[in-house]
Parts: sequence; C-alpha cells; structure tokens
Amino acid sequence: LALLTRFLPAGREGQAYHSLLEASGGTPPHRFSASGLPAGLAAAEASGELAGTPTQSGTFGVLLRVEDAGGQAVERLLSLNVLPRPLTLPLQALPPAELGLAYALQLPVDGGTPPYRFSAEGLPWGLELDPDTGRISGTPAESGSFVVRLAVEDAAGQWAEVQRTLEVRLPALAL
Repeated sequence: LALLTRFLPAGREGQAYHSLLEASGGTPPHRFSASGLPAGLAAAEASGELAGTPTQSGTFGVLLRVEDAGGQAVERLLSLNVLPRPLTLPLQALPPAELGLAYALQLPVDGGTPPYRFSAEGLPWGLELDPDTGRISGTPAESGSFVVRLAVEDAAGQWAEVQRTLEVRLPALAL
C-alpha cells in the first residue's frame, strides 16, 4: 500500500478548494482520512477528495492516512498553505464634504493580513489620512470636485487601490 500524494496545492480563505488524494496497492477499497485540516475543509473517506471552503488562513500540518480493506495503513504529514482573502478597499463612493465643516471617514478594508498601511493622493487642502488607521479627517478648506486615489497595503505585501471623487460643497445658506 502506498500513499502517492506528495504535496497539497495551496488554497485561499473563502474560496472553494479541491484536491484528490491518491493511493495504490493494497487490498481495495481504500479508506482515506485527514486530520489537521483548516476549518471548512473535509476529507471524503471513500474517494480521498479534500474539499470545502477554508474559513481561516495559515499553514496547516495535515496528517493524511489511507487504509486498505486488509487493515494495512500508510500515513504522511504534508503542509497545506491557505492564503488570506484578497485585499480590497470596498468603498463605493466618498461621502460629500462641506467647506469649513469637520469631515471624518474610516476607510473599509476587506481581506488581507493586518496590520495595514494606508495612503491617499489628491485630498483637498485641510483633509489628511492617518496611514496607520485609514481614517480621513479634517476640515476641507477648498471646495470643488477632487479625484482621490486611496491605497492600502497589508503585512503580506498585498496591495489594493481605488480612485474615487470627493465633492466638497459650499455650505447651505441659512435664510
């Protein structure tokens, strides 16, 4: 009896995963098992299929086992690398600001590996971005339409950026 699987392909958190364990020799049928899998993945005993959607990232030591009908068994410890979800800035639009009034916005981040580092280009005078927290704040000192490029980088070197327009309006006149 031999377990032919020598490596497990990498997966990505939140995305479907599929890998087929292979064995030869021994007395059929073979029964497969795997321990140490990340949450969301399971091994099919009869087919040897590792499948599911991993819900956590990291490197996992997975103990694979195949047993034949005669009770003969073989085990192999392999490493499974599950990458974090892709890094994104899921910001559909920048809320408008008013000239001379305080403005604050926390940039949303999805996926990636904290800590994050943020940057912005094109903010109107009076607004600034905290590169550690991703918070835009201040009091805009000029009105108009500003094309702003926002970017975030994670601890693993993933990078995401978006370009959005920020409207700084004149305050409404009180009658």
